[in-house]
Amino acid sequence: MKREKKEKKGRLLSLFLTAALLCSMLGMTALAATSHTDVNTTKIKTVRLAVKDNDPNAQITLYRIVEVLDTRNGENHTAGSEDMVAEASGMRWSVDADAAATQVSAIGDWAKNYAVGKTFGPAGSEVTLNLENPEDLNKMTAEQSSAFYQAMARAIVTGEITDADTKLTKITATGGTQVGGTTTYTFKDSLVTGAYLAVGQSGVNVYATTSVNILPYRDPTAANELTYPKDVLVEMKASKTSIEKRILDDKDAAGQTNFKEATVAVGDSVTFQLDTGVPKYQGDFDASKVRYTVVDVMRNSYKYTDGSMTVNGSVTGGTTQSLIASTNYALSTTGTVYVKKDGDKAPLFTAFGNAYHGLNGEDMSTVRSVSDAVAAYNTEHSTSLTAADVELSPNYTGILVDFTGSYDVIKAYDQLAFEYRAVITDKEEASATTNTNTAHINYSVSAANFNEINTMKDTVTSFTYALDVEKVDGNDTNVKLNGVFFDLYQLVGSTMSQAEVDALKAEPDFAADDYEITKNTGAEHYTVYRLLKKNLETQNYTNTADGAPAEGLIKVEGLDLGSYKLVETSTLAGYNVLEEPIVIVLNQAASDGNHQNLTGRENGRFDQLVQNFKGITLPSTGGAGTTMFFLFGVTLMGAAIAALVYQNRRRREAR
Repeated sequence: MKREKKEKKGRLLSLFLTAALLCSMLGMTALAATSHTDVNTTKIKTVRLAVKDNDPNAQITLYRIVEVLDTRNGENHTAGSEDMVAEASGMRWSVDADAAATQVSAIGDWAKNYAVGKTFGPAGSEVTLNLENPEDLNKMTAEQSSAFYQAMARAIVTGEITDADTKLTKITATGGTQVGGTTTYTFKDSLVTGAYLAVGQSGVNVYATTSVNILPYRDPTAANELTYPKDVLVEMKASKTSIEKRILDDKDAAGQTNFKEATVAVGDSVTFQLDTGVPKYQGDFDASKVRYTVVDVMRNSYKYTDGSMTVNGSVTGGTTQSLIASTNYALSTTGTVYVKKDGDKAPLFTAFGNAYHGLNGEDMSTVRSVSDAVAAYNTEHSTSLTAADVELSPNYTGILVDFTGSYDVIKAYDQLAFEYRAVITDKEEASATTNTNTAHINYSVSAANFNEINTMKDTVTSFTYALDVEKVDGNDTNVKLNGVFFDLYQLVGSTMSQAEVDALKAEPDFAADDYEITKNTGAEHYTVYRLLKKNLETQNYTNTADGAPAEGLIKVEGLDLGSYKLVETSTLAGYNVLEEPIVIVLNQAASDGNHQNLTGRENGRFDQLVQNFKGITLPSTGGAGTTMFFLFGVTLMGAAIAALVYQNRRRREAR
């Protein structure tokens, strides 16, 4: 209890000292109607804004909102703190027409309107202000002044404060310097004394509008001379947003270790998981105007599973997630995607009905046509595309989860977790980089202008493989054999227990004809193969390299890694059918970041040469067929021996 009281007293003392320091810096006296010395021309060497994060691509702008003037004509003052507060520099809203007259600047008018009907100050000692003088800000609580600065920044950025005669001083810094985990923006141009708003208008982070005070003060160590700061360092608070996407192969998820890539087969189901950060905005703002959308650009390698989308919210350090009802966001799974006609055909923007969404930071909140979407893209990227330069791509589908207008629902969370599923289609290409799924988060990056959008994205890739079988004559590999049939089996398990086999047989879609289950010799476990493809026939394919036809081929697309066996079921007349199956193992080589090859094979394709030899092969089992051939052979041998004996006898008689 004593400790709590002590801490409370400490906080009150800290607040009092902070207020006293601010008062001494800002000067609390009202403007005098008598003559004064305007010190606005005093130049400050540098102002540095430090951001506790690495965001070197932001744009930070300073707006001067308060001017400072010396009310005592530079006379010496006593060292007493009260005299220093009372006799320090005075303030006025920026660029007044006449410092001695009533406040008439656009900023002053806006401030008075902002104060209408409001009370300020701590509970129990509220005051009513009209904000005619900027020193009234010191009667606000920290939360109230933060709201005031945020609202003023929004009014400036959006043009609500517009007065041609105001000539609001503005200076912008870009290209921050990174040291450790901090990015510092330095304003090297000479700045005059005053109070400024620092507004972050782009970049990754959501910046809180910060007050930067470059104010003169009386230096007690120098006979209370009016002193001006030469270097100002201010920490600018920011909220960081993030995105991370993962892909899980549903059948192999338990053993999966790399969640940016999955090896799959056509027909498999995959689960996409997406975590996004929730930006935090400071001060007074309209939550219904905050833009927050997730746009997933899904290639036709995947088919979204209807009804699979769920969204959960969580708090950093928390152990539970809260399901967010689907009524709080708009979900669309049939969006169209536009790409450039030429070049890499990279996605540019998506359309969901007549609503458009940019994928690279474009403001398309009011866009309702392709032409306007292209114009918005050009504005953001300084390009000159026309509607004729883009086309609707058949290779993509857009999925949209839109929280715009529902920020109040998610603002208490630090992170959102999206989960949804898709099925691998026959458009999946063997070991190609095109089997990608890219999720984008578009969010308002400034509470001063909610149409200032930043985009972050993350991509995952699935990989599938192919088997190319070439059938040739065993004595002349230049002779390709069309019309040979095979069945392809995939190994389910080589040491499956009786319980696992029983569980397999109990599955609803189990069909005995589709499985080959063999008990292993001398062991109490089984080898199980599943029939994957039946009656595969060697035929002609076009050789894409030179356009010439290639004969005697079977091409099986969309295979996962694993073991397979190829069983020849029939061949051409005069050739022997293979007595043993061909075992094929698809092993994965290391990923190079673009595709995953098979061990010793390029481009994810496995080439298998199969030779057939001419001749007669007897049945391998007993029965009447074997007996007939045996008797026939004995008869022929007997006849040959008899003929030989007969010829030898005649030769002897002829002698």
